[in-house]
Amino acid sequence: MEIAKLTTFLKVVEYGSFKAAADKLYLSPRAVSKQINQIEAEIGIKLFSRETNNSELTSAGKEFLVTAQDIVNSYNSGITKIQLEKSKRNRTLKIGYSSTNQGMILQNLFLPFVKDHPQVRFAFKEENGQRLATHISDGTLDLAVTPNYGKTLFLENSNLHSKSIASGKLVFGISKSNPLSRQTAIKFNQISNMEILYYSPVESSYLKTIFLEKFPNKIDSEKIRRVNTLEQRDMLVAFNFGIGFYPSPFMKREQIVNPMIQYLPIEDMDVDTTYSSDILYNPSNHKAAVKQLLTTIAVKKH
Repeated sequence: MEIAKLTTFLKVVEYGSFKAAADKLYLSPRAVSKQINQIEAEIGIKLFSRETNNSELTSAGKEFLVTAQDIVNSYNSGITKIQLEKSKRNRTLKIGYSSTNQGMILQNLFLPFVKDHPQVRFAFKEENGQRLATHISDGTLDLAVTPNYGKTLFLENSNLHSKSIASGKLVFGISKSNPLSRQTAIKFNQISNMEILYYSPVESSYLKTIFLEKFPNKIDSEKIRRVNTLEQRDMLVAFNFGIGFYPSPFMKREQIVNPMIQYLPIEDMDVDTTYSSDILYNPSNHKAAVKQLLTTIAVKKH
């Protein structure tokens, strides 16, 4: 039985006549009468003793009234609950980031938005760039802050867009105990016997592939090694167990937290050292909070 017909029935009871109910429901009296007839035919009883000026419930109609009220109230309560849950989900932004550095950018960018939109909630997930892209694409995440090394493999999926929020270059990070640290710049052939260390929170060769493609014929694939944390990568570099690529937008922080590491430009002229931190999003995501955030974020150059 349709909820609309039960609602019409309840309105007739409330206002005492088909005509009064029709006026409140913006229907014709004939349409109201038709709906009541359909209910009566469906349940096999007469609901009203129809009089010229009013409509009184039959004894069976009075019993049915309680049932109709319960059905309509349960339906309305269910709809309200669903709408509240949907509204709650729409107010929760699911944000991904790929490292502590990206998390720092995320905090700086989102602070004004958080102050202006206290009703918006946040949920966070740390993954590598490739997985973040997958999660944005399938709707598991709404936005992600992730590095762009100029080899945007994750944008091969055409439904993803990105916006640069910090840009610079990749530089070498090398232990100050290594004689090369006293130079003004370093060439790849000078570090060919050293391991290049990169960080990924999960078992993944994503960054290894990125670096091999970004610096073709400059790196031995056997010399690239993943570590589980940024802290581990930095400690190994600081004590001369390897070398790392560091983004220039974070140099001030890196120099403070890693006093034993020297940061030097890549001297090779035939390589692309560009780097940026990007916000990654799906333009088909229609959450109001996503659109508001993308609109209010100011692009910052570090």
